[in-house]
Amino acid sequence: MCLPIIINEKITGIVNVINKKNNIAYNEDDLELLTALVSQTAIVIDKAHLHKLAHILPKTTEEISSGLSEKCERGKS
Repeated sequence: MCLPIIINEKITGIVNVINKKNNIAYNEDDLELLTALVSQTAIVIDKAHLHKLAHILPKTTEEISSGLSEKCERGKS
């Protein structure tokens, strides 16, 4: 049984479970549980990505601003 990990309407991964104990077939309860786990996984991945961006963006913005300021100063000379 497998389900896609979907973040922002894009498939970013797949969760695949195999070999259920005692070779019993997966049922609706298993699918419901896996769906909940995959949904939570997608949320965690998305939040981690946003957290990373929150730390990178201010540094990038500062670097761009600094570079533009330097170019403006050179242009005035």
